[in-house]
Formats: sequence, structure tokens, C-alpha cells
Amino acid sequence: MSYSEQNKLIAKAHVAAIRKKTFCIHCGNQPIEWHNEEYEINSNRRVALGFPVSVIDEEISKCEAVCRSCHMEFDRRTGELLAAAPQQKGYSEPPILCSNCGLETKPNWRGMCRRCYDYQRRH
Repeated sequence: MSYSEQNKLIAKAHVAAIRKKTFCIHCGNQPIEWHNEEYEINSNRRVALGFPVSVIDEEISKCEAVCRSCHMEFDRRTGELLAAAPQQKGYSEPPILCSNCGLETKPNWRGMCRRCYDYQRRH
């Protein structure tokens, strides 16, 4: 085992131990991620490259331990995700009329009900 591989294993074990005993500071959930608005951290890359534990600890000390849900809220990714979602919870698209036979259909296949779409595809 080379020196860098040994460092990678040490770094991964160290971060795994920290994550195991750390809970989200906002909701108390696990697993956690590291968040800091002013500091761009890529701790996964540092761990994967086998950086020394002291460097990883220094970067972790600058961040807050938050769960995935809280992290997405802080980064405003939750709102962007919901805005981009084609169907949101509680929302249902109304059925449309088949362009061929006029039957209300949901879902539709290129504006047609399933029967008309299959017929058109076969002929």
C-alpha cells in the first residue's frame, strides 16, 4: 500500500467517525454535510486525495454541520428544485382532449389517447 493510499484511508476513516457522531445543528438529523456560505469547501475532494487530517479538520471547523435537507434550503436549491418540478405535490394536470377522437385522456401520447396513438403507430 503506497503512502497516498494509506492517507486516503486515514482521511476517510476520520471523516466517517466525525459524521457518525455529528448531527444537524438545525433539525438534529443525520447524515450530515458541511455548509459555510462564505467559504467554498470541497472536503470530499480533499479526503479522496488523502489530505492530512489536520487540513481536513481546519476546513471542517469553518463550516456548520447540516443534513441534506437543511443544506439545500440554505443554498436555496430547494426552491429552485420545486420551481423546476413539472408536477408539484397536490397539483394535477387536467386531462386533455384526444386530437383524433375527442376523448378526454390523461396521460396523452402526442396529443392523442392511447388507443388512437397505438392505431396510428401500427398503420
